[in-house]
Amino acid sequence: MRKHAIYLVVFFFSFAILAACSSLPFATPLPTITSITPTNPATVYLSPTPEIAISPTVFTPQVISTPISISPEIQILAPDKREVKLAELGLNDSTRLILYYQPSNSLRTMSGKDIQPQKIPNTDPEANFSRINLRHISPNQKWFTYYTFKEIKDNLVYYDYWISSIDGKNQWIIASGVSSGTKAEWVSNEQIELWHYESRLNCPNRIAILNPFSGETNTPPDIPSSSIPQCVFPLSTNPDRSKVIFYEEGTWLWNIFDFNTGMKQRIFPWLSQSEASNLWPRYIQWLPSGITLALPNHASIDFAIDLPPSAASDINSRWNKMLLPPPNRILDNRFAWWSLDDGLIGFDMIESEPDYLNGQKASPPTSFVILDLRHSILYDYNLDRAKTGNRQKVSDYFISASADNHFLAWTIYEPPDMSHASETVILERSTGRIALIKGFEFFGWGEVEQP
Repeated sequence: MRKHAIYLVVFFFSFAILAACSSLPFATPLPTITSITPTNPATVYLSPTPEIAISPTVFTPQVISTPISISPEIQILAPDKREVKLAELGLNDSTRLILYYQPSNSLRTMSGKDIQPQKIPNTDPEANFSRINLRHISPNQKWFTYYTFKEIKDNLVYYDYWISSIDGKNQWIIASGVSSGTKAEWVSNEQIELWHYESRLNCPNRIAILNPFSGETNTPPDIPSSSIPQCVFPLSTNPDRSKVIFYEEGTWLWNIFDFNTGMKQRIFPWLSQSEASNLWPRYIQWLPSGITLALPNHASIDFAIDLPPSAASDINSRWNKMLLPPPNRILDNRFAWWSLDDGLIGFDMIESEPDYLNGQKASPPTSFVILDLRHSILYDYNLDRAKTGNRQKVSDYFISASADNHFLAWTIYEPPDMSHASETVILERSTGRIALIKGFEFFGWGEVEQP
């Protein structure tokens, strides 16, 4: 019975991931016409391209090496006065919270000095905001994307993709006539990739890379065939995006693929088959200093920091296992937040696995922690992300950080699901203090030019 429960958890969580990764609906919505006038003539017209597959190569399994186990130092960040006003947290003057207000289908911004969220002007009242797409906001947090209905043609729904500055003063169409099942994700401050899903049961195809400011677009190189769920996450590439780390379908091994030469290199040979399948691309980051990865293992985290690409193929490469204080485990064996540039991993810690088959309507009681992999420190906030007052509600799966990484934010929802936002929570990482914004769903962080 327990095994069936685990399978159900994996199924529902994987389905939630696939739903979150698809920005445009697969069902045909009621058409709405936008009244916004583009302010930039650079519009790209696109249509999906077929999926590409690369023939697999079979590798001989190697002996699995043993990691070095580390018990982190534990620091408690639980202030006596937990909740404060937003103004007391000390957000930068340029920083804005971007909030979604469901009753009016509108986006609002809020600074540390605002008493109430301010509506973002110029966005169409019928615009669709992909609130669950983690990459709808540019890396520098100065721009965001959304889409509006364009037309129905040959029984297919088409949309226009828009870009907007955080203050809403500059907006224009960046891609017109994009078919349903397409999502846009920022990969740099000047580049957006468009991905198309034929269905939620299939891996997406990357159909275009475009510069929203110059209007320049190009056909992306072929991507090796991966599997679900690894294929639904943003690509893990080297800094100049000429190489990609991928989980190869057919061999079920991790590789580096070189777009210029078409060659591939097997990496992470120390991972067992189950560990390899549990590793997701978003937990891998290729920095100028090397490859950093973190793999959740329920009661521990396997990780490697700044591996040279050549060392990533060496069975004897050094890797580590950070042990959680028993009997704690990682809720659902996933990270809620990660900043691999800094070696930081955030997750909800729980003493025993929740029973999802027992009619549970709210998120289980947990304690949010951040693990500093570089310095072996576990920051325990003694904070249940789903609890507000004395009530246990439902917390968002994912957390987002401000541009300076000093603040984290997420949404708490009314049970039993994520249909109705209760409040947005803002956490100050250095102190553990929080501020609440009632009645709004968290959309992301933004940065505006100083007045």
